Amino acid sequence: MKTKKILSIVTLFGISLSLFVCSSPMAAATGQTFALGALQDNTPSISDKPSSGGVCATNLPTSVDLSQDKYFPPIGSQGEIGSCASWASTYYQFTYQVARLNNWDAKNDATKRFSPRWTYNFCNYNSDQTKHDNCGSFFRDNYTILKYQGAARFTEFPPTEYPNNIDTENKTWCLDTSVMRNALKTRISDFKEYNFADSSVNTPITSYDDTDLNQIKTFLATGNVLTFCTDFYTWDYKTLSNNEIGCIKVYDDNSQWDGHALTIVGYDDTISYDLNGDGIIEPYEKGAFKIANSWGSEYYKNNGFVWLMYDALNKVSNTSVQQVANREAAFDNYSYNYIQVQNYTPQLIGDITLSQTSRNEINLSSGMSDVASTLPTTTFGTALCPNELWIKSDPIGFNGIDNTRQDATFLMDFSMYNSGSQRSNYYATVADTTANSNNTIVKNIRLEDKNNSTILNLPYTTSIDGSTCNFKYRLGKYGDVDNNGLIDTNDITRIQQYMASQVTLSSDDLKAADVNGDGVVSLKDASKIQQYLSNVITTFPAGILVYLG
Repeated sequence: MKTKKILSIVTLFGISLSLFVCSSPMAAATGQTFALGALQDNTPSISDKPSSGGVCATNLPTSVDLSQDKYFPPIGSQGEIGSCASWASTYYQFTYQVARLNNWDAKNDATKRFSPRWTYNFCNYNSDQTKHDNCGSFFRDNYTILKYQGAARFTEFPPTEYPNNIDTENKTWCLDTSVMRNALKTRISDFKEYNFADSSVNTPITSYDDTDLNQIKTFLATGNVLTFCTDFYTWDYKTLSNNEIGCIKVYDDNSQWDGHALTIVGYDDTISYDLNGDGIIEPYEKGAFKIANSWGSEYYKNNGFVWLMYDALNKVSNTSVQQVANREAAFDNYSYNYIQVQNYTPQLIGDITLSQTSRNEINLSSGMSDVASTLPTTTFGTALCPNELWIKSDPIGFNGIDNTRQDATFLMDFSMYNSGSQRSNYYATVADTTANSNNTIVKNIRLEDKNNSTILNLPYTTSIDGSTCNFKYRLGKYGDVDNNGLIDTNDITRIQQYMASQVTLSSDDLKAADVNGDGVVSLKDASKIQQYLSNVITTFPAGILVYLG
């Protein structure tokens, strides 16, 4: 018998959400409890949600099992933390896709896995901290962090299954700048939420080879782990034809959202269960997805995995025998999540050091404009946690424990602005959202290029209270003397003409021309540019980008 403990009801975006910590049958025997924690997102998706996607099925295999690949990490356990969406998206899905991209052995090397605690602690909203409810998280928030910040490795910021202090476990941010910088190198390039069928259709899956399954199967057959959200408390488990445990239907016996996030790692069209009990296996009684859970390797006798029959995906079963009261589709809204990943080299990174006692009062964003403007014309929240997530934090210090004033350094990636083309203004925007004499102090801002060369490193003592401050830096490209966005022989000619007193160079031109960094513009700089154009050198001694003012 499952037991459950209602921890709290939280309200996000005007939606009331109940969160439960449930014990599985395995847990009941061991005395352990395992959390859920997938928040049901009824807001519009930030990604496309096509009804059928654009993947075509061609010669699909009968079965696929990505969990056997070396790219798939061992089954893990979220324990009593409501971090299932982060385990599914970050630990399983992101790890698999990045390991596949780089041919890593994530199954046997923990340094090649990614930490669910990294994403969870930045997007769990820290609600009802006195009740220790763990809150939970949305898939889209986890994916947003993975897209703009990447993730710490499992060994760099490991989760604790049963921590002595849940607040410390859930609220501590990883503020190691070397970890942040490493995380930026691998990210999600795209994530989408797909629907395998229109939500108005009650029984979209009528057989093991139904075309509505083709998109999911094709993603899996081409090496893509997927995730989904489900109302998990009442999954009906049976022993299937392969003698392993599977779910044959899902129903809601408590009228509550017992949200859980799970990972699809494969499928098998030959697995069957006699759903109507007539002794004959019909086409709709065949086929199941292989699902990875985050409740440890003992979960449901399948070493941490469970099978999910295709018929369980229907709101209305193909047989009346399985059409029980309060039956639900196994995939919430018939939807699942797909990601693409990429290795990435940031072209321009900003380190900003702040002092505060309440991290929820801070918003950080980056921006860019042309040199004639004084305010950013393009902005995005690219600090450690994007704006929309960061402001949901608790009124506690950067350590996530108390309100002691502390310093913390955050990284901002300016690369999305095509840095290093024509001269532009770049902005680090710091906002203190509450006028309460609890000032945010900006202590230092540093910019570096893709080769980790420092462009500028400026100390500050700027105090902000209930207002916004833009820190503006005009940058250009070394060697681009004429500011046309290119480094070519015209720039050599400009230096030669300047040395012959034939042209006058502006102060910005002179800074861009001093490519050897000796403080003067001479024919030596023209020679370095010629070496650069001839591929004798790949970068200038002074670096890539120059601080103009």
